Amino acid sequence: MQKQAIGFVGFITLLVGVLCYRWYAVREDFYPLMAIYALCFGGSVLAIWSAHRLEGKLNPIWLVVGGVLLRACLLNSQPHLSEDVYRFLWDGHLWNHGIHPFAHTPRTVLETMQIPGITPEWYALLNSPNYHTVYPPLGQLLFRIAAYLAHGDIAHGIFLLQLLLLFSDILTLWVLHRFLQQTNPLWRTTGIALYALNPMLIIETVGNCHFEGMMAGCILATLLLLHSKRDLWAGTWWAAGVAVKLLPLLFLPMVAGWLGIARTKRFALGFASACLLFFLPLADWGVLLNMQSSIHLYFQKFEFNASFYYLFAHISPWFTGWYEGATIGPVLAQITIFAVFYGAYWLFNKKEKSILDLQMALLGGTTLYLFNATTVHPWYIIVPYVCSIGIAPHFAFVWTFTAFLSYSHYIDGGRQEHFGWIALEYCAVLAALVWGFYLSKGATRNAEPLVK
Repeated sequence: MQKQAIGFVGFITLLVGVLCYRWYAVREDFYPLMAIYALCFGGSVLAIWSAHRLEGKLNPIWLVVGGVLLRACLLNSQPHLSEDVYRFLWDGHLWNHGIHPFAHTPRTVLETMQIPGITPEWYALLNSPNYHTVYPPLGQLLFRIAAYLAHGDIAHGIFLLQLLLLFSDILTLWVLHRFLQQTNPLWRTTGIALYALNPMLIIETVGNCHFEGMMAGCILATLLLLHSKRDLWAGTWWAAGVAVKLLPLLFLPMVAGWLGIARTKRFALGFASACLLFFLPLADWGVLLNMQSSIHLYFQKFEFNASFYYLFAHISPWFTGWYEGATIGPVLAQITIFAVFYGAYWLFNKKEKSILDLQMALLGGTTLYLFNATTVHPWYIIVPYVCSIGIAPHFAFVWTFTAFLSYSHYIDGGRQEHFGWIALEYCAVLAALVWGFYLSKGATRNAEPLVK
């Protein structure tokens, strides 16, 4: 009873924190925001600890119900921490008026076209109006559906996207349950709790309308299908992940390396067929060039919450006399690509391998990708966090808390990095990484869940 009482107190604390976030959170008020998030996270820790202690005794359906309730508390709320949703609906609105959103920047649309519903007020909400959109076709389809049903009403469109993401999270929880049940049943209850009750996932998916949770769900579905040797369907789900966000494309060599030559053929058939279907709306060379240009500019010009990139770029003047960010960024990207192919080679040559080996490789690859990236928004952490569930969630769980320190960038509307907070974020993550892997002697596959 005591463990259940602690879990109940933790859940209520988390619920109160989520409601405080809905009503009072302001991105520019960093310290109150962190106080609210600390309340959420503290409640989450208590609830997850209780779920772990009740492993095998607690029906995971109650955790799913709790996670859905927490997410439902943010339905019909305005995203407090990101303006991305306004671009999502902008793209969808253009589709519904016969305008290809990849063909024109928002500035061009506003200045040269007369489209019903497109107003200067909506344009002012966009965070990158001079860039072509970069969101892949499956995401665009969802934007279009929400915009169509909203009839130009932004608030209604946000609500519809939140509903879609809530439904996506329910499916992800079901896939996660099946995956843990088949591969690591000792993690079934704790693993569901780690996804359902983590406040960062609640806030950044349904709350702020980011689709990384949906992409992570596609990755999990792929792992589940690969474990069942349903390679053709696994390929289609990996393609769906790429069509939501392009990131899984980078880690395709790891999947191929784990599969081997014979199974890769079936996987590739499903992947190629689904990609052809998903990306057919982008079958225009000019459109692809616009998209590639915006992606290139994003990685070249944007810097936010980076780790190794900031470290090396800011010490580079000691050695060269210049800020070498333009050189260091591509070098770190090449290191990530090399690591991905090395991981693929390791998986290909491994004699005895399980799906957990691929999961571990994806965890390492996505983590290194973010360590080497020039821009790391908090919602990017969702992918390595989901990959960590069942094998090594210690550092990823810590990261879902410390990533919110990056919102110090917006203190008083200044939009300036505060490197002390960023250093604290990554020092805590690296300390948790060392503790989780080295002090446990690397026994991550059979490690105990997050808390004891």
